[in-house]
Amino acid sequence: MEIYPVLQLEALGLSCLTGLALGLVYDVLRPLRRRLGRGPAAVLDVLYALFSCGLAFVAALSSPGGRLGVWELSFILLGFLVYLWLLSDAVFAFTDRCFALVIGFLRLLKEKLNNILNLTKLFFHNVQK
Repeated sequence: MEIYPVLQLEALGLSCLTGLALGLVYDVLRPLRRRLGRGPAAVLDVLYALFSCGLAFVAALSSPGGRLGVWELSFILLGFLVYLWLLSDAVFAFTDRCFALVIGFLRLLKEKLNNILNLTKLFFHNVQK
């Protein structure tokens, strides 16, 4: 059996990118977890765990020999930790602001719809008289 260093480096690079992707998904879900409460946060945790396992499985299929070794798992962890150390604060601040804007927009939309419904009720109540 021959050893291909280039294929091994590609597998380790892909594992590192997988860890970065897991960190990015974690930061996208974190503002949702904080705003939704305990029950929905637990559901999001389960979904994130399933996504992580699926991504690790896909990384395993692309590694040489089709198996996920200790080095690949270590580089997934390394990519995740590098993401948390370098990019997590900026991405979390951005996603948190985005979710705050979306929630503010939805509250404004709900208020406007309630106003329209109240006017409609008033109008049709007066029409019946």
